[in-house]
Amino acid sequence: MTTELYALTIHQAGRLLRRREISSVELTAAVLKRIGLAEKSLHALVTVTSDEAMAQAADADRRLGEGESPALTGVPVVVKDNMCTCGVRTTCSSKML
Repeated sequence: MTTELYALTIHQAGRLLRRREISSVELTAAVLKRIGLAEKSLHALVTVTSDEAMAQAADADRRLGEGESPALTGVPVVVKDNMCTCGVRTTCSSKML
């Protein structure tokens, strides 16, 4: 594959995952690696849940292997810090909150 996995569009990633040409674990690891490199200069993310992301990717691979194929299964996403997520700190990027 000539395109870096982290640069795939959601549509491309979903198609490759459903065809089992890539795994969610592989895709998520590539995205996390890219975040690790880019975040040093961007400072765009408040919290990165790497362990949880990898566990969810493994679960997505299992479900895809069992024939489940909802469009976004296995595609990593970034959730804005103003959205409450169970078990993850939400600050809205505010020191006051």
